[in-house]
Amino acid sequence: MLKIGLLGFGFMGVTHYRIYQHLPGAEVVGIFDLEPGKVGRGEGVAGNIGDAEEQLDLSGVKITGNADELIEAKDIDIIDVCLPTFVHADFAVKALEAGKHVFCEKPMALTPSECDMMIDARDESGKKLMIGHCIRFWPEYVYASRVIKEKKHGEVISAFFRRLSPTPSWSYESWILQEEKSGGALLDLHIHDIDYIYSVFGNITEVSSSGVQNVVSPDSGVGYVLTKYQTGSPALVTAEGGWHFHEGFPFNMSFHIRCEEGTLLFDAGQEKTLAVCTPDGKTHYPAMPGTTGWDEELKYFVECVKDNKRVDASPPEESKTAVETALMEHESLQINSSVRSL
Repeated sequence: MLKIGLLGFGFMGVTHYRIYQHLPGAEVVGIFDLEPGKVGRGEGVAGNIGDAEEQLDLSGVKITGNADELIEAKDIDIIDVCLPTFVHADFAVKALEAGKHVFCEKPMALTPSECDMMIDARDESGKKLMIGHCIRFWPEYVYASRVIKEKKHGEVISAFFRRLSPTPSWSYESWILQEEKSGGALLDLHIHDIDYIYSVFGNITEVSSSGVQNVVSPDSGVGYVLTKYQTGSPALVTAEGGWHFHEGFPFNMSFHIRCEEGTLLFDAGQEKTLAVCTPDGKTHYPAMPGTTGWDEELKYFVECVKDNKRVDASPPEESKTAVETALMEHESLQINSSVRSL
């Protein structure tokens, strides 16, 4: 049984805790949060997807306001970092240096140099490190990846990805709405699609972005972006992401991918989330498993630790690339011109 110390008990921390409760071979034995009293009461928190409001069973779990108690505990195997982005690198490096395997929520960090610190610590410790890019594991996106890579419907002609949210007002001391701490919507929300695009279309060599900045507050940064990508594919690839919408705006996670012999349509808000339209005028609805990308990524990481396998499905080196691409988009937006990778 792998013992897990969970750092951070906001929306993602609570989500991870629920998953671990039903994941064979894993057990959360300790939780750190800046508000340990809140954790002790088993309170849920708000987020984009899913319901985090039901009461939690925390019996037998150590609750602490000192993260080092879990990082240095001899009986803990994995540290799961669900803390604000601006401290990801610090806590991940500390945990790796303490001999712990680390699962860290996305984005990996705010800068490529911080990402390098995490990768170096992994290499020096010999432990596993994985970043939570859950979209690589989300069933509908997994299906689309397979269709694209196997050319089931021929080559991709165009692909459009969308991820829109009301303003995330639920974070601790509003850290998400401070670009210097979260990276804004680019690094915290839109990066999901950046990473997925890289995973299926290959190296992103150029971006051209337009967007909206500082609408939510003077220091909230990029709140909305629309980007066209040059990739390893000749397909037209674009993505739209943002969280500058008013309260009550429905969260939207969707894509449409037009191939030579079929079009894939996904919308998380639909009852039948995924449709495949074919040239014969028919529409098919592939059956999807009743799991989320969060379930599948944590299951995968636990298996990698348990079986001592490489973290190939979402390697940290590619998570760093997603950060670099997000920063390219930020630059493109600032200069109102396309930006090429180095």
